[in-house]
Amino acid sequence: MEIVNDSSRLMDPYERRLIDQKWKWVNINTINPTQFSQGAAVVDRNGRPDRLNQHSHHGESTHCIISGDLRIRRAYQPRLLYEISDEKGAKRQDHVPPRTRYSATSRRGCTFVEGHRCLSPESAERFISRGTLKVIDKRARKSFPTNKQLGVWLRQVKFDPDGKARPATGETPILDATDARPILPDDVHADISEWFENEWRRSRSERQVASGLWSFIILILCVGIAYWI
Repeated sequence: MEIVNDSSRLMDPYERRLIDQKWKWVNINTINPTQFSQGAAVVDRNGRPDRLNQHSHHGESTHCIISGDLRIRRAYQPRLLYEISDEKGAKRQDHVPPRTRYSATSRRGCTFVEGHRCLSPESAERFISRGTLKVIDKRARKSFPTNKQLGVWLRQVKFDPDGKARPATGETPILDATDARPILPDDVHADISEWFENEWRRSRSERQVASGLWSFIILILCVGIAYWI
């Protein structure tokens, strides 16, 4: 089982820009101008909200403005945190650390690219439902769920990025489907769990390599400075 970007979809240049920056998973979102400063999103007849309700992501994420503006606030902080927009001289892209809880409003409305280095079940469900991603079952099982069934299931599972696809005693599952419906066949559940485990293991390995590289560069600089002193 694999979750992949739909290669038949024509990508926006801003999506390609994020992919070039190593944001592996991208999707375009649009929100309307925010109507009220407080409260939940007001959704129009086309299903388009006027804000991003308070939420967080397990991994790093980014927003890159195509048009309009986003005012992004951390949870429980009434003061404006920052704004990104398409205005001349303005910052157009941000970086949101893992598990940062935030919300966003817009003065003029906004179309932006959302980017993730690593995919969670919740983000996977949204991207699949919008046609950005597709699920491939290489074994072509009749028991494999439809995209709609898989989406319902992914919204209900409890996700632990540090969990295991096949947990031993004392370990937690990466996807706890105890309360999720529909109930998927064991082999399908195992395949989906293994995909997410590999996805997050890859992300951790890349971060460790990057951290090691920066440590090496800092060490070389320190040695060089000490030599010249």
